[in-house]
Amino acid sequence: MRDAHRMKEKFDVSLDNRQIVSLLIAGIVVLGAVFVLGVVVGKKLAGDVQTASAPDLLSALDANAQALQAVQHKDSALTFQDELTRKASAEPVAAAPKPAAPKPAAPVEK
Repeated sequence: MRDAHRMKEKFDVSLDNRQIVSLLIAGIVVLGAVFVLGVVVGKKLAGDVQTASAPDLLSALDANAQALQAVQHKDSALTFQDELTRKASAEPVAAAPKPAAPKPAAPVEK
């Protein structure tokens, strides 16, 4: 048991210059292949019919703004904002009549 620390195997990784260069070249090739694959897929998606016939975004925003203005002019009959912000007139408003008080119930005879 006193040699237990010797029994543990230690893995020493040592790469010489040739192996390091080979790994770097392999990494560059893999990254290049992924980049080229992304470009090819991107070009194929850009040639899709759906993306080719996409509407102009600015004209779509203008159409939405015109539709919103048309709806606002259509609903301009709502005057609650004007009524709430209008200055009070000099004449006081008559108070609503108070409801009549209920009559007390007659006692029940047995």
